[in-house]
Amino acid sequence: MYIFDPLFVFDDKSSGASKITWGLDYKGSSIDNSPVASFDSIGCFPITLVAENYTGCLDSVTKEICIQDVYRFFAPNAFTPDNDGVNDLFVTKWHLMDVNEYEFMVFDRWGLLIFETNTPYDYWDGKIQGKSNLVQQDVYVWKAKTKDIYGDSYSYIGTVTVVR
Repeated sequence: MYIFDPLFVFDDKSSGASKITWGLDYKGSSIDNSPVASFDSIGCFPITLVAENYTGCLDSVTKEICIQDVYRFFAPNAFTPDNDGVNDLFVTKWHLMDVNEYEFMVFDRWGLLIFETNTPYDYWDGKIQGKSNLVQQDVYVWKAKTKDIYGDSYSYIGTVTVVR
């Protein structure tokens, strides 16, 4: 289960039980056959089902529900490289990315590569690499290749508008 979809429905599969009790870790307990619980933090949580038959004999089982964090990547769709100190840089953001597996490129409308980096902490300042002049106000295409800390690969293509 992932933190973006933390709702879980439990289902009693015991047979011959006249009474059941779910122990839902920090969520308390429930006597419903199919209780619903929402887990709002990352981690593993023990869930216990105690079944009692008509003679009072108890049996139980405990399993863990593990909520995992999720890899995320974000790139803005516009920036204003005008040196006013506000939104001057095109910076990508990520969560759970392998910082050793990053490739980022920006192209102009004719497909000319104008910026490239393999350093995730780098940024595009609106200039063509190696030159001091700012690019013109226009829409540029960016492409990113990344991996998350679990080894899964991702490719992204988007646009960014340079506004002045």
